[in-house]
Amino acid sequence: MARKICATGQITARLVLSLALSSIVRISHAQPAPSPVPTNGPINLAPNAFLGVASATGNGVIYYHGGQLNTNTTQFSSELIALDVTTPWDISAPAWKNLTSPNGPPGVSEHSATMSKDLSTLYLTVPLGDAQRPFLYQYNVDTGTWASENAPPA
Repeated sequence: MARKICATGQITARLVLSLALSSIVRISHAQPAPSPVPTNGPINLAPNAFLGVASATGNGVIYYHGGQLNTNTTQFSSELIALDVTTPWDISAPAWKNLTSPNGPPGVSEHSATMSKDLSTLYLTVPLGDAQRPFLYQYNVDTGTWASENAPPA
């Protein structure tokens, strides 16, 4: 019995040593991960933001709003970008459509988006912690217009 435990211990030790050495070899051959490069504008009208983007879908269209921009300073996007996935497009040139409007929500990140039950309205919650500014934005997908409401009093 003692022999079995010893043999098992040797196998375990060999396995651990083998895994450790293979990890060292993988790490020494690994290439450093590329760091994000700031963008200077849209590429194929793709969303500029990369973190904290709100999205929702309705009638075969994916809507993306806001998010943190990939810049050297903390900045947030106010872009509303749509991608119609019912229309064929080349994989190298997706059919992004910029729906951004000066009447839309401010630049924000880490917020929420959802579609109305009838898929006619995109709702965005923009919790900026300011009772003077709107909390809820509504985008009418048929007319391309925005409406907004302040948060109710606490």
